[in-house]
Amino acid sequence: MKAKQIGLIRNKNKKDPLFISYLILIWALLMIVALLVTLLTPKKVENRYYEEQIASATLAKTAMEKIKERKIELGISFPKEDAYQSGMIGEWFSDITTTSGMIGAKRTAINPDFAAVYIDMFREAGLKKGDEVALVMSSSFPTLNISALAAIQVYELDACVMASIGSSTYGANNVDFTFFDMAEYLYNEGILTTRIDYVSFGGANDDGYEFPEEVRNSILDRINKSGVEFLCESDFEKNIKMRTDLILNECPDIKMLISVGGTLVAMGEGDTGSTLYRGLVQPTYLRTNKKVNDSKYGLLDTFLNRGIPVVQMLNIKGIALDYGVSYDPDVMPQIGTCDAYYEVSYNIVIPIISICLSLGLLAAYFVYQKKKIKGE
Repeated sequence: MKAKQIGLIRNKNKKDPLFISYLILIWALLMIVALLVTLLTPKKVENRYYEEQIASATLAKTAMEKIKERKIELGISFPKEDAYQSGMIGEWFSDITTTSGMIGAKRTAINPDFAAVYIDMFREAGLKKGDEVALVMSSSFPTLNISALAAIQVYELDACVMASIGSSTYGANNVDFTFFDMAEYLYNEGILTTRIDYVSFGGANDDGYEFPEEVRNSILDRINKSGVEFLCESDFEKNIKMRTDLILNECPDIKMLISVGGTLVAMGEGDTGSTLYRGLVQPTYLRTNKKVNDSKYGLLDTFLNRGIPVVQMLNIKGIALDYGVSYDPDVMPQIGTCDAYYEVSYNIVIPIISICLSLGLLAAYFVYQKKKIKGE
């Protein structure tokens, strides 16, 4: 009799691990299915700052359309490379063209959704209404300049704005209607309320020595008549110190530096140039791939070293990929369609159900164990 009872106990003990294994297997399968269903059924929802993004992109689009109208009034023709006939693509070369540029990047930058991208960067960097920022821009991407000014206006930021005349190919390189002239026109028309504070010629030494003398004199005459302060300092270190002092004087509590285009003053000289920066760059970014010479720092590195986040709008293809903006599309997308306007939301119902079922399985196991103990 005792032998029979011992045999029954052994059989029960053999069933226990099998039962537990089945329970764990069912639980694991349940978790895997719940995870897969959750990850494979994401939903895009509008950002909390969606309305600000739409407003800034709409303002940028209005400003670009106004520039197109003005160019038509002035009799400025649009090159064949301006596939959208937007009026925002310049010639391949002119007397104020400084470097080469990619036409695909120039056409991509026409998309006013880049104004929404700026808003997204402002939010990510923790900027608030009324914060102080500096904007340094060349004339290479007039559309990105306009989008930046539109985003600053909608976000109600206090900005110190510096611009240069020189442009890469297909930028704002018309000698009679530079980006400075565009910005002044938009300001005087009341479209944009943030005005350029300082302007320089740009180019290799930021002094426009590549430009023909008559062109420089004509542009300088327009600058002087506008009342905007003209900057001309060919010594790089002195130039950076001068600009840093001007920015900090106007924006002592600066929260961000925004650079549009590949200006020397923003990126720096030689091997220390900030060519790797793309989009929003936080001060925690460490450049471990090379030794940096402080004397060759541009404004980007200067302010990063001060603990200020920066934005570099130069690698347009990469930035477009980051924010889901179509690169050089055949047809310009409608405002509000790129990923910058949306965030991914996951259905939490499935995880909640799976957790409840898991708790049910756990409860079943405890009931089983309790009955087992009583039975013994």
